[in-house]
Amino acid sequence: MDCSDNGTDKTMKTDKTRGAANLPTQQGKVLERLAYEANQDLIAAVLNAERIDSFSGGSIDLISGIDAIATIENRQVGIALRCRRSDYHSLTLNRHITDPYSQVHSLLKTLDSELHYIAPAFIIQINGLNQDYRGSGTLLRVNVRQFAKYLKLLIDRNLLQQFYNEQLKAYEFNEQTLEGSLSIAGFKCFCLQ
Repeated sequence: MDCSDNGTDKTMKTDKTRGAANLPTQQGKVLERLAYEANQDLIAAVLNAERIDSFSGGSIDLISGIDAIATIENRQVGIALRCRRSDYHSLTLNRHITDPYSQVHSLLKTLDSELHYIAPAFIIQINGLNQDYRGSGTLLRVNVRQFAKYLKLLIDRNLLQQFYNEQLKAYEFNEQTLEGSLSIAGFKCFCLQ
């Protein structure tokens, strides 16, 4: 799960795999666990999942970014979970593509048929966490493969750089861009208020 403070503390330290606005790893893991526990039913509902099992912080999370496994129509699919204290109406991918730790690389790996890579099928981002860690803004559901195809198209057309936010040290895609660029199955925004 990627828990971001979205820049409220510009002096915070980050490790080599986290973006500029992310909480320090230990603090982020606590926040993500609390947010997952508070929103588990919501996550299951937007995925039409019969069951969700958390693997946040485990080896599958560290290797592939899968924070949970959802059982959907008797199939297990990986989920990358993100939580945001504020709702900025956007999805970010940490690090510039020239950085080997860029999240863009992780998504592009899902398109390589020769690479047997365990990857999430969906990104679920819960925005506007309240004091009880429940989402109170929006929830974004993104199909990873469709998003990866869109990223590849942007790279091929030399358009990816326009989405890079230097202050965040991340690519930022607003809801309108995602909605206009991905099919209905590729992106869905749910209002939680």
